[in-house]
Amino acid sequence: MNNSVFGKTMENIRKRVDVRLLNNRKKAQKLSAKPNFKHCTIFDENLIAIHMGRTSLIKFDKPVFCGMAILDLSKTLMYDFHYNYTKKKYGDKAKLFFTVTDSLMYEIETEDFYKDIAADVEETFDTCNFPKDHNSKIPTGCNKIVLGMIKDEAGGKIIEESVGLRAKLYSYKILEGKEEKKCKGIKKTVIKKNITHEDYKIKVNKYALTVVDVASRFKAAVPLTSKESSEVSKAFQTVYKRGPLRWPEILQVDPGREFMGETTKEMAKDDASLKMCQKPPFPTTSGVQPFQFQPSYDPGEEPVGSEEEMRAEAPMVILQGKDWKLRMVLVFAAVVA
Repeated sequence: MNNSVFGKTMENIRKRVDVRLLNNRKKAQKLSAKPNFKHCTIFDENLIAIHMGRTSLIKFDKPVFCGMAILDLSKTLMYDFHYNYTKKKYGDKAKLFFTVTDSLMYEIETEDFYKDIAADVEETFDTCNFPKDHNSKIPTGCNKIVLGMIKDEAGGKIIEESVGLRAKLYSYKILEGKEEKKCKGIKKTVIKKNITHEDYKIKVNKYALTVVDVASRFKAAVPLTSKESSEVSKAFQTVYKRGPLRWPEILQVDPGREFMGETTKEMAKDDASLKMCQKPPFPTTSGVQPFQFQPSYDPGEEPVGSEEEMRAEAPMVILQGKDWKLRMVLVFAAVVA
């Protein structure tokens, strides 16, 4: 609750978007003919998202000054805890690993950290996530969700190893074996299933390829050392080898997107049965034929699919399998180092 209220105070009104979800062809044509039409995204044959530009004045009605004050107070609390508590208690034996607005991670040389802070719990710490039978006999259940208190994110467990690459991109391993991984921009379920603590330790990994299959809601992620088309193509193959998705027969990509265009060419090299398709630019003002699609194929060869089957408009790769159902795979390259 506290975070959501703070977020509204710092909301950037300029970044608000107007997106209409439609399942009616005529309404989609009508909106695409308007002068403030920007682009659209087709999810399947019966659902399309129309992205419209703003036509009204922006009303600045958020108390941004409150958000700024909250950030300043948070920094003040962090500095106060670091210099007037941690450094005062441990001196050079406490090394700051990394810090963000509301958190700190330390490497501390001591016999038992929890015994050291036991006397200060009621005034300084929130121990609501500690087990009642904690080995150090530290007071538990104190200061639950009290503002300004310091909370141990590990819940009283020992952190065996930690890797911090950049803001909101780190991983640490609990002594019992549990891993806590953070990677901003990638869904938590994808991180949990596809990215390990060891991936953070490989310094050459700078990106993460996230694949989301709209048809089956399947999600996957693969660490990358670069955005070279050959490496991205191999990463795609890695995702498909894991299953349950089948390797596609037809690849279609927006011609204007050079990155994925080169990647699909690399993927086509690995399987001769793949066929490259192109589509004309989407009309932004006329709205006469917003779903027009012309598949490319050699003269005398059977078309790879009807216009109804192959129609698509999206900044994504369209993969078609043997069942002739469109498989839309959204691709995100997130910087992770």
